[in-house]
Amino acid sequence: MRAHDLNEVTGPAWVDEAARLVRQQMRRCDAPDKIGHGDWESQNIEWQNGEPLAVHEWDSVIAQPEVAIVGLAAAVWPAAGGPGEAASIAQTEDFLSAYQATAGATWTTGQIRLAWTAGLWVRLLNAKKDAARGGGPQLDLLGVEIEQRVARAGLHTGDWLSRGSGLAR
Repeated sequence: MRAHDLNEVTGPAWVDEAARLVRQQMRRCDAPDKIGHGDWESQNIEWQNGEPLAVHEWDSVIAQPEVAIVGLAAAVWPAAGGPGEAASIAQTEDFLSAYQATAGATWTTGQIRLAWTAGLWVRLLNAKKDAARGGGPQLDLLGVEIEQRVARAGLHTGDWLSRGSGLAR
């Protein structure tokens, strides 16, 4: 597969507009960075008896706020490398709740929104990759979920989303 400069890919305007809003929101985050893994798709995790044993592909190490690392994981964790695999809205919510319970933390509304924002970032990246190939399951799936994910991220969309932004329906 030929690599694309995704900044030069013409795709649905809603993908680029949502990505712009995500960038703005994440840049406002002033939480300290933590070191974590940035590609929590399940094919990068080795399991034993239903429990995670090891994380592979550590070329995906990132330095981001904890909520961003968790949000990225929450958006993609069930993906096993097949086309169109990603966490549903419900699976993302469950992951974020389970993480907080396991960590003994109660996140603020702002922290939860930032986690959804980071998860949206990775989903938009995958959708843009599909757009570069002329379409695909990640673009289609996000087209169905975009309104809910944008709302959970607390992004202010103006009217671009509601006025028919080219969503695949």
